[in-house]
Amino acid sequence: MSFIMIKLLVGYGVLSSYYALNPLIQQLVSPYNCSIALSNRNAILPRTNQSGNSTKIFEDAVSGLPIKSAIYIPDNWITWQCETGNCIFSEIYTILVYCSNYKDISDKLIFEIIYYNQEANTNITFGIEYCAGTLGSFATTSFYIGEYPPDQEVPWEGYWVNRTIDETSSSQGLLYNTLATSLIFSNVARRREEIYIIVPRTIDPTKRQQSGMSPWIDRNMTVASNSWRLQGYGAAVCSLQACIRTYKANINGTRLTEHLISSGAIEPWGFIQDPNDGNETGDEDWIGMIDTHCISEGERDELSKQGYEIDSSSQWLPFKRSHNPSPVEDDLVLSLSSHLCLYLMADMIMYSFGFMSNIVLGGSFGRDVLSLSVVSGIENSGIGGASVRITEFGEVVGPRMMLDLYDNGNIEFENIQETFSNISDITSAWIRTHGNSNFSDPAVGKVLHNTACLRVQWPWIAFPATLAVLSLVCLVAVITVMDRQQVPIWKSSPLALIMRGSNTEFWCKPTADAMEERSKEITVILIKGSDPQIQAVRKDLGLVDIANGGRNDSSQNLNDDVLE
Repeated sequence: MSFIMIKLLVGYGVLSSYYALNPLIQQLVSPYNCSIALSNRNAILPRTNQSGNSTKIFEDAVSGLPIKSAIYIPDNWITWQCETGNCIFSEIYTILVYCSNYKDISDKLIFEIIYYNQEANTNITFGIEYCAGTLGSFATTSFYIGEYPPDQEVPWEGYWVNRTIDETSSSQGLLYNTLATSLIFSNVARRREEIYIIVPRTIDPTKRQQSGMSPWIDRNMTVASNSWRLQGYGAAVCSLQACIRTYKANINGTRLTEHLISSGAIEPWGFIQDPNDGNETGDEDWIGMIDTHCISEGERDELSKQGYEIDSSSQWLPFKRSHNPSPVEDDLVLSLSSHLCLYLMADMIMYSFGFMSNIVLGGSFGRDVLSLSVVSGIENSGIGGASVRITEFGEVVGPRMMLDLYDNGNIEFENIQETFSNISDITSAWIRTHGNSNFSDPAVGKVLHNTACLRVQWPWIAFPATLAVLSLVCLVAVITVMDRQQVPIWKSSPLALIMRGSNTEFWCKPTADAMEERSKEITVILIKGSDPQIQAVRKDLGLVDIANGGRNDSSQNLNDDVLE
């Protein structure tokens, strides 16, 4: 097959493919829902670098009740501005908030179970085993509140707690036993409050709820999901403390979603005793923290002059201030606050009655502030005064949160985690919206407008684009070859095909003049018969009698040449 024939076939294939794809042009793009940012419109989220006494949130008669309710039914208490209900905050923003921490400390409990052996007439002590059904028994659960072993310089910063489940007989009748207790401990060293929730061990692990309710333990329980109920006891410590978090956010369909980027400044904050510098502090004590990643070189030098040791590996520097600050120190505070590098919060530690008492303890104060009790013990019944062991469930009393946590004995560590996470979220939302107005520049985002956009289907574009490139390559190749043969482009006349066809042996030179001269020797004749035909023949080949059906050797040669 000749090179020209190959070129024709390739060109035909390319063009055919191109036209075959033409009806599918609509596949090149597809519509989809999208959002575009509106110019000169901003979305706003509240944030703050400085907050006053957050206990007011729970003391306020108007806001206290709904916020406490939100602990059980989490809601979004953050007010924001977004005109269309769809906004994005792609730039990170930093906020002063409360962080919650919770830890299962059941392994720190110490147990002692004592029961009376009637045969030996003596008490027998166990550390682990239960003695269910034994008369005259009681179980004691002990735990040390605070850091253990205690610091000898401040031995008062910690104490032992003992809870006893008593099933001995009493001349005063039935005894009331504590099935759960909650205590508040002010951790002065870390400037935070810790809530200890203890479910002490009972003599009989099944005696946690009324007999008519579902079993305390069943065969489907696992240690991973029901550890407290399977082991028959539990203890957790939860805390709230000031921290600084970094977020990105989006509002979609009027629903705010904040994506946590980082959470820091958990280490002890600097303590500021009544700075009274006009920052709405009143007579409160404050805690402070500096973000060293945003301070200037001048501020860094000034902090060093005032005795601060800046660790380049840490982003956070506890901020302490003199009781009577100098003008230089005042200027430094204003400078740090002006570009949001200083975070201040009123100290929430209240020592004797605690920040959390209004939430967890229902306004009760003291170190041992909550007990959930049932009636349990030994009583004499029947003729002869036979002793029988009973457990009666009367009215279970206590603050609402502890009643919900205890859940008729179904308390687990996961319930405590969820509750205290809600507390920190609600408290943080209040802080953000009630911060010092001078140091609470909001986070600014983009307002989005929902519309329809077109998505380019690149695979559908790539194939026709490739065909177009191949067509161009073929055209360039044809022009190049024809130019080398000095053959003009004969697109305006079929003469080239008539004279040349697909045969490489040509009767004349491949020029327009030569072909024009040769065409004068061509005669078109009509061949009659059952299959009429029109043929082009040369006059000098002696085929004038072909119309009469004559045939000779020269006609065969002509047909071989012309009719190929």
